[in-house]
Amino acid sequence: MEDTLGVVIPDPKTDYHGHLNYGKIYVWLLILFAVSLTSAFLFSHVAAIATVFVIAIIQAGLIARNFMHLKFEPVLIWIIAIAAVFCLVMFLYGMYIDITPVTREIAK
Repeated sequence: MEDTLGVVIPDPKTDYHGHLNYGKIYVWLLILFAVSLTSAFLFSHVAAIATVFVIAIIQAGLIARNFMHLKFEPVLIWIIAIAAVFCLVMFLYGMYIDITPVTREIAK
């Protein structure tokens, strides 16, 4: 169904995607959380930190995809979300100098 400007209006009768299995998603989030906690005991410090960050990105993707219903949205919404994450990464890259610790010997 389209309006007079050619914008597609969703039809609730045909666009229903059903209920998601939120319990299954919650179990996956708990499993990933447990893996990130145990990575500190299994790997070196650098590998554990890298593992925790990778798992955090996967968890954020699961939450955005399922709980924010991005799974059923058009591609433009994904492009906007990826652009926002890119802007955040560029901001953090630019602020890296200000947030890294500086020893007193270097600062003098």
